[in-house]
Amino acid sequence: MLTKHKSSNLLSASDHAFQSIYDMIISGEVLPGERLLETELSEALGASRTPVRQALSRLAEHGLVESSGRGLV
Repeated sequence: MLTKHKSSNLLSASDHAFQSIYDMIISGEVLPGERLLETELSEALGASRTPVRQALSRLAEHGLVESSGRGLV
């Protein structure tokens, strides 16, 4: 289950989303193979979908998430 993460004023919304989702993956809050939905992540992070989408794209570049045809895992 996703928990609310507070934003830092020192990071852009995209950077905050990237760091928060990265932390959720590394800590095991997001399990391997678990589907990541922009809407749920946006709500949990208190961010709009655009920075979350940008963060997911960066995480994919780092090999931490991958496209599964319908969403990211």
